[in-house]
Amino acid sequence: MLEELAASDWHVIHDVSLGHGNIDHIVVGPGGLFTIETKSRRGKVFLDSIDQKMLGQAYAEKKTLETITAMPVRSLLVFSQAYLVGKVPAYSRGVTILPARMLTGFFSRQKPAMSAEEAVAIYVRLAPAVGQALS
Repeated sequence: MLEELAASDWHVIHDVSLGHGNIDHIVVGPGGLFTIETKSRRGKVFLDSIDQKMLGQAYAEKKTLETITAMPVRSLLVFSQAYLVGKVPAYSRGVTILPARMLTGFFSRQKPAMSAEEAVAIYVRLAPAVGQALS
């Protein structure tokens, strides 16, 4: 699903190991720099009672990437299989929460934060810095 963003000048880095954990996905494009923590939980997830550990993990990943890049980062908590009960996207403790089916639309609605060229330059520097090959 994230690979489809390439047509809109977005770049994705998958499964970034940080030694004590990982960031499932890093997305950089004209709309900014994002971390995505993905959860494959099934069934209903009530937005007003999201597990605080999940939110803490997603927020910590954002802070780690901000430290690495010295840039502002937005954090997403994405549920790939659950039915989210409540208004989505939701926002809690510095984290945007949404179902995977909304990802493409979410990124397409982001206001420009940088040019496509700047996004490429960040991706080209960041991917090798976190141990990933350029795609």
